[in-house]
Amino acid sequence: PHRFLFLDTHLAHRDEDAEARDKAAGLILSRLPALAKNLPVVVAGDMNARPDTAAYRRFAAVLTDAWGSAKRREGPEMTFHDFTGTADRRIDYIFLRGFRAESIATDTYHRGKTYPSDHFPIEATLTFDR
Repeated sequence: PHRFLFLDTHLAHRDEDAEARDKAAGLILSRLPALAKNLPVVVAGDMNARPDTAAYRRFAAVLTDAWGSAKRREGPEMTFHDFTGTADRRIDYIFLRGFRAESIATDTYHRGKTYPSDHFPIEATLTFDR
């Protein structure tokens, strides 16, 4: 049996909270050694941070962004659509350590004009590196 650590988070959402998101990313990463030890790690969630932000760069410096590393990608890269179905920014992520992303997909499911969330969820098929 394989053991791993899965963390899910939701960082501050307002535009003026960029510093708070960066500090939250730092806090999460600073706790990983004690929480995960040497286990593989998945950190997923609504980071409310675009790829050009300090919070994203902090995560990506330590962990692998599954979207960029996946062998196969399906659906739009952008995830926030504000219940319109037209996504205009990427702010939801799956970051990895000790895993390979075989595939990743953005789920755009909706019924008529009704969407279950203002974000498109992402899902990935992962394999252990070891």
